[in-house]
Amino acid sequence: MVSATHSKSVLLLRTHYVDAALEAMADRYQRESGLDLVVVVDESAGAVNVPARFRKIGLNRAMVASAGLINLDQWGWQCGDYFLILAQQILTAYEYFWMVEPDVLIHYADLSAFFGLFAEDESDLWTARLGHYGNDWFWYPAMQNFSPGPVGGCFYPVLRGSTRLIHALATARRAMRAQMGLADENGVVQIDPKLYPNDEAITATIALAAPFVANDFSRRGVACGPESYGLGEPFSATALAQRKPDGRLYHPVLSAARLEARIGK
Repeated sequence: MVSATHSKSVLLLRTHYVDAALEAMADRYQRESGLDLVVVVDESAGAVNVPARFRKIGLNRAMVASAGLINLDQWGWQCGDYFLILAQQILTAYEYFWMVEPDVLIHYADLSAFFGLFAEDESDLWTARLGHYGNDWFWYPAMQNFSPGPVGGCFYPVLRGSTRLIHALATARRAMRAQMGLADENGVVQIDPKLYPNDEAITATIALAAPFVANDFSRRGVACGPESYGLGEPFSATALAQRKPDGRLYHPVLSAARLEARIGK
């Protein structure tokens, strides 16, 4: 029997491109996760073709501005919470939103084993590396500009957020827009990153305060330490596919084609 929480959850595959590797990943999520899958695409640079077998939501700058968010020049990189905010406005039937980036490997034999760990849980946030961060963190000053209390941080490539948390994120982002004097500015805006917080800072800071409930993946026994899940040198998707599934999260993971393109630069 599928739990009520699981049945009210959707899986967003966040991307700005589609290639053969991403299609294979989306097929696997659709086949094994037990969740409805939606490919959410940043189309700021133009339309992205998504195969018809996947539901698609294309996001653009007009949608960002109409939602009351700062139309940041690099929002697709810096503001992953925008994907959650805009998708939730369309997918109103869901109460929980998983979001996964395309360079992540959830290295389980069957993805249902991973997502099933959270199927009965009603926490507002599940993510990795969750906690209060100090002033040595890059995003600390930007978040302090808007939230003088403790600053939270996390790691964003895989997470699950509740609708009520996403609503709070949207409210906070709109308040930031007003505070910066940009309430009537819909054009593309450039802001020093030290002045405008990223997704990890705003999401964790809000989620770690009442009335929200936030948890780290490690509480469910998920292996997501920096040795496999971080910002270091990329892992080969081909090499990982030859290893026995180990219950770890891996990031960044690149296909052979993307590794070759990276090496060739």
